Amino acid sequence: MPYSWGAIAFMYRNDAFDTPPTSIAELFDEKHAGKVALWDDKSAIYVAARLNGDMDIYNLSDEQIAAAKARLVEQKPLVRKYWATAGELVDLFAGGEVYISNTWAGYQSSLLAEKDIQVTEFIPEENAEGWMDSWMIVKGRASDCAYKFLNMQITELGQCGVANVNGYSAANKEAARACMSDEQFIALHQDDPDYLDSLLLWKPLGERTEAYTNAWNAVKAQ
Repeated sequence: MPYSWGAIAFMYRNDAFDTPPTSIAELFDEKHAGKVALWDDKSAIYVAARLNGDMDIYNLSDEQIAAAKARLVEQKPLVRKYWATAGELVDLFAGGEVYISNTWAGYQSSLLAEKDIQVTEFIPEENAEGWMDSWMIVKGRASDCAYKFLNMQITELGQCGVANVNGYSAANKEAARACMSDEQFIALHQDDPDYLDSLLLWKPLGERTEAYTNAWNAVKAQ
């Protein structure tokens, strides 16, 4: 049962850019040396692959993965930090150590807003990944308690809890409408299914997972 979704968007500090960035290339531009961050995750391969023009990011060949790795190695001197947690990226932005990165759309930006740090999320011209979280019940283990929990999660109580704590978009837009301002409803794309459809939704990599992971680990080991 889907219950929340979002994008792996990109985010920048408003006070650091006279012209709003529109491309992943900004994270690879030497003029931003020391002010760039990137999520410490194999999805960095997806980012570099798109910059290389390889858009089928979940089915990259060995050669395309190697090209993405080379691009990330080239970028590495510009990177202040490969961040692992939401709080880590928030602190980097709040302290002015970093002013552009990929991000968990809606989450870190909302935490920065609480600190009165003005940031903007954007989907670059090379697109962004998307994700959808779902609840599942192990086969043969269903119980009344489990179904009550699932039913609660799709109601206003569950959907608003996820959206208002984590800043993620809700799967049940009618439930979300009950607790969101018009501004928040629009910002989280609750009325725009085409936005979700436009994202490169995460797909299992299967036996190729190791190739992607090894490439990312090799970048960090350089």
